[in-house]
Formats: sequence, structure tokens, C-alpha cells
Amino acid sequence: MTIAGRPGHCAVAIMAKAPRLGEVKTRLVPPLSEADAALLSGSFIRDIAGNILAAAEAAPIDGYVAYSPAGSEDLFLPLLPEGIGLLPPRRIGLGHSLYDAAEDLLAAGYGSVCLVNADSPTLPTSVLVAAARALAPTGDRLVLGPARMAGIT
Repeated sequence: MTIAGRPGHCAVAIMAKAPRLGEVKTRLVPPLSEADAALLSGSFIRDIAGNILAAAEAAPIDGYVAYSPAGSEDLFLPLLPEGIGLLPPRRIGLGHSLYDAAEDLLAAGYGSVCLVNADSPTLPTSVLVAAARALAPTGDRLVLGPARMAGIT
């Protein structure tokens, strides 16, 4: 797969595992069944992809799913709206996936990259827009957040 980055655009990629039975949201089983956990995971991915497209209406953003494992792209296709691309993995492991997704998107020609997790379906669209705008000027910069841990405010 060849990705054609657009200079001046921010590539926003969802870091996502394929929503397979017994492999996602396992801490929620029980009370959820494995099927319900996989369905929930897929719903989160769908919601975040829609959020990226909403943000793209207000800022120069292109959306992707940086997925794993290799060969699972068919599980993502029915979840994703048109306009969200798939970024295949090159290596195994979250650390490698994060690095490789950023490297691949920057190498494709994007001016900036934003990586989001697949567990934040309620992430405000305004946060994605603000991140893309903060990353737009030339030069090195980094945007982190928002992040909250249970019990910590």
C-alpha cells in the first residue's frame, strides 16, 4: 500500500488492534461476552474514525487506522467510513507500531502526525483540531494529551 501524504496536512492515525473475539477488551470479559467485547472495540474504532472526519472539516487532517496484526485489514473495512485509510503494520509490538506509524506517515510526505488510541470514542473533536493546528507551523513540536488516569485529576 502506498500512502501519498499531503504537505500541510496532519495525518491522524488510530492505533488499533483488530476487533477479534478473545483478543480485545479482555478486561471487560466478564461481564461482557467475548462477542460483545469485540463489538464494543469495533464501535469505538468506528466512532473515532467519524470524529477524525469531523475534525477534517475544520482543519487539514487525513485519517488512518494503524492496525495490527498484519493481515487483519478485512476486519476494519466494514467499520471505516470512506476517507479513512489503512496503515499496515511492519513489526509486532505497540512500541514498534507507534514508531513505525509515525515514521511511515512522515515519510509519505505529511507535515505532521497525530496518533490516538482506539479507546477514546468521546475524545472531543476540538482536541483533534487543536492538535493539528498546533502541529502545523514549521519546526519541531510535540503535542501530548489530554490524558487522565482513574482516581487522578
